[in-house]
Amino acid sequence: MRLQGNEHINRKNKIYENFYDIYDKDIKNIFRYNFLARSIIILKKRNFFKKYDLVHCYMHKLINPISFIPTKTIISLNAYGGFCPKNYLIKDNNQCNGPDLIKCYKCILKDNNTLSKYIPYTTLKYFHFYMNRIRKNKIDGYHCISNCIKNRYVQQGFPEHKMKTIYLPYDKDFKTNKSPDIGLEGNPSLLTVGFLHHHKGFQIAIKAIQKILKSGLNPHLYICGDGPYRPNLEKLSRKLNLENHITFKGFIPYQKLYIYYRGADIFIYPGIWEEGFGRIFLEAMMAGTPTVSSDVGDAKNILQESGVFFRKNDYVDLSNKIIDICNEAKLRYMSKNALKRIDNFAPENFIKQLIDFYKNIINDL
Repeated sequence: MRLQGNEHINRKNKIYENFYDIYDKDIKNIFRYNFLARSIIILKKRNFFKKYDLVHCYMHKLINPISFIPTKTIISLNAYGGFCPKNYLIKDNNQCNGPDLIKCYKCILKDNNTLSKYIPYTTLKYFHFYMNRIRKNKIDGYHCISNCIKNRYVQQGFPEHKMKTIYLPYDKDFKTNKSPDIGLEGNPSLLTVGFLHHHKGFQIAIKAIQKILKSGLNPHLYICGDGPYRPNLEKLSRKLNLENHITFKGFIPYQKLYIYYRGADIFIYPGIWEEGFGRIFLEAMMAGTPTVSSDVGDAKNILQESGVFFRKNDYVDLSNKIIDICNEAKLRYMSKNALKRIDNFAPENFIKQLIDFYKNIINDL
């Protein structure tokens, strides 16, 4: 939770760079609690926030309690937890179109959280998200991290005139000149990164390798990441006899990921759900690595000419797109565009847009 106090904005709306945290004991430790406990703490301490001109909350599931704070408020929407109890807007491994009493109730009961097995907890959890939708107009502004997030919330009745899309910035510490290049095997060498779950679509990338092999190319796919779906992916790799063309690298520390992006010819994002933003796109662009992405979410707006796009869940289309760009001229063109495009996501741009949004909210513009 980031707060902006009177010390930061004077009568001339001068903005100072430094932000400070609250030191109230309960609020400082709020991340230790589940969403219900967080809500109770915020409601209990709501008058604590009176001294601030603006409260900016990055926990989008807390629309209801934040709406009772007696000052201007902004909520950052970085996923679908403002109206979806599961946050991902996924039901039975398919994209969900939105909330419904019976559907959401069943979805909460299927949650891996042990508490969700108890009917009273499930009822409270559904009521919490129901109240988020009821109190949505009481928030003064919504920071959307992508247009697809914005559009989904507007479809659920959230006020479009209060929303502002500001893309997240790249991490300056991710790219370092000290990172050595590594030679990844394969012609082409392909990379995909993320938490190994069905809705991330890694199975699509694996199936595409088999078809790329039939074209005469000799691809090698590196899968960086771990998760509950890994055994399924390894089984699929063995079933398709692709063990010599796929390497499961497991969890890679963030500080070392850059060398894998630099070493790959092509980065693949095979997701089958509408991910809110996807920092992996920024990481690939920072390394100058061309991207082949499924046509979900805001991928096209983020990547533009540094990427090509395939129909989600279609491994044949993915393989065709990879085969099509596997020549030096196209890869160099896309790499050049990636290094140019990443400048649009500089932290300085993000900060300026966010401060302008703060000013507009405070001044009722």
